[in-house]
Amino acid sequence: MKLAQSNISRAALFMVLLVCGLLQLKIALFEQSKFSRPRPHSTLWQQQISPEYLTAAAQDTALSQGRSDRVLRLLQRALTLNPLYIPAWITLSELELSLGKRSDAGKILTYIDGLMVDVSFWRWRKTMLAYQLGEREMLARDLDYVVAELPQHRQQALDLAASLWPDAETRLEKIGAHNLLHLFRFSLHPERLESALIYWPGVRDSRELELRYKLRFIELLRHQGDLQRAYGIWQEVLPTDTILYNGNFSTSPLQTAFGWRIGKAAGSSWELSAKTKNENSAFHLNFTGLENVNYHHLVQYFIPVTNKPAENSGTAYTLTGEVGCAGLTTDQRPYFEVVGVNARQLRARTPMFAAAQTPTRFSLKFIVPPGCQQVYVRLRRNKSNDINCRIAGDIWISNLKISADGLMND
Repeated sequence: MKLAQSNISRAALFMVLLVCGLLQLKIALFEQSKFSRPRPHSTLWQQQISPEYLTAAAQDTALSQGRSDRVLRLLQRALTLNPLYIPAWITLSELELSLGKRSDAGKILTYIDGLMVDVSFWRWRKTMLAYQLGEREMLARDLDYVVAELPQHRQQALDLAASLWPDAETRLEKIGAHNLLHLFRFSLHPERLESALIYWPGVRDSRELELRYKLRFIELLRHQGDLQRAYGIWQEVLPTDTILYNGNFSTSPLQTAFGWRIGKAAGSSWELSAKTKNENSAFHLNFTGLENVNYHHLVQYFIPVTNKPAENSGTAYTLTGEVGCAGLTTDQRPYFEVVGVNARQLRARTPMFAAAQTPTRFSLKFIVPPGCQQVYVRLRRNKSNDINCRIAGDIWISNLKISADGLMND
């Protein structure tokens, strides 16, 4: 028993001596390397002369061990080697803050603020430090810079600015008018739409504001029910004298606002065919014959227009176009329908198109009832209950147009 305890004690003592020996060897090599020529990228060399390595080691130590004394020594050595190394100062300020020394942390922040005029590297870390210390004036300057110059942190900066200054005009004042486009794009969200309305007059004529953002703005207004404003901006962005936009399918679908929306439906595919010498441009829909398709994926919203709306009068319209078909199967074939949004009185449809026909003109008359402010037109195909329910074939649609025929008395 005594022999076993003696062996354990000897083994423990040996391990202690081994660790001390390895530590002494590392110290000796470390000191000797000052007088030799070590490899520039060796770990030993970087431990001596690299502020970046020392700062990273300090951060790792703070996270993994929480040893503030060792962290402080590493940072002090890093700053001795390079007194202008910003990450070491930032880490030191974070260390002081974590130790409850807000005053010392604030002094360091003020110092590095003077060093970082127009410096983009490490700006976001410094911004976060200013936020932790509650330095609002400095934070506003930093967020201004980050939004303008650092795209990789722009969304984070705008989120932070929105939480600090919920009022849109105050946020603009803090972030700066030169960031107005970024503020507008950021505000294109249902919960921030009021801010977008405030920023819109300042960006509406900007050449740097891409069409997709203007259309997103219009779609948000339309979806929120601000239809007249949405339609007014639509007319500014894509002025047209037609009720139905791009009825000849000569350009790609906008997929939003008051343009065509074309979705994907299992058992079908679509393409736009360009205008040729003998044929008009058209929307071509192919049914593969693999699915009983419930098709409602070609749709466009529009705003009814009338010169003198009356409370007891509806407005008559006519939808026209050309449709060609080839090899359509099943008892349920495509047709067009017009539906009023939140208006049960308006639901009109064409007969189903023939299984096969050359491009043939069709016409559908409908009346928009009083109070109906928005209507959509779409191509439909209902599911079939027949045994042979999987639809195959092709349909080509071109020259769609809606014309206003005038007021109708009830």
